[in-house]
Amino acid sequence: MNAYNKNRMTSAQRNMIDSYVKREIQRQYDKEIDNAENFSKFFTTIVACEVLEEEFGFGETRRKRFLDKFVEHCNSLSEYLASNTYVEGNSDTPIFDKEYNLEIMNRYAEKFGIKFYDGMIEY
Repeated sequence: MNAYNKNRMTSAQRNMIDSYVKREIQRQYDKEIDNAENFSKFFTTIVACEVLEEEFGFGETRRKRFLDKFVEHCNSLSEYLASNTYVEGNSDTPIFDKEYNLEIMNRYAEKFGIKFYDGMIEY
């Protein structure tokens, strides 16, 4: 009887494979989220440019100026929301202040008459 089975893995080998699979799944998930966010930004920007051109007669110069300011404001708001963090307990890892950011986004929604629901920022 052959007690040594060449098809069996050691515990270390199984752990290494499990770790690799978890990292790969996380990488794929992060890539999908990134792609969805980038598509959303691209789509919104294209629609804004079409409206500016077709409805308000913006030419290339005015559209470019708008896009520059649009991106500047997007980056500014994004950085502000990302900076709203706190540290819990003895941890050194900052946690996003989701409640405060929701409050900020709700204020913007009210200001501009836009429908907003909390689930939009769950990702």
